[in-house]
Amino acid sequence: INILADGRIVVSDSEVSLEGLDGLVDAAIKTAGGADRLKPLVRADRACDSARLNAVFERLSSRGLSAIRLATERGR
Repeated sequence: INILADGRIVVSDSEVSLEGLDGLVDAAIKTAGGADRLKPLVRADRACDSARLNAVFERLSSRGLSAIRLATERGR
């Protein structure tokens, strides 16, 4: 799950809304056999709004996902 600087959410090269993300996550949970089997990776642009990042994390958490990973880039 990528969050771009302008707040857009991109999953597998397709832009999705928060509601669209819900559907993708629900489908992934069903396919995996439960939320405990998923460890989604969220990559957020350093310039994205923290409220948008929090909204994505809240959506994931509300679906029972607890092993959410956040990718960061080292400072240069």
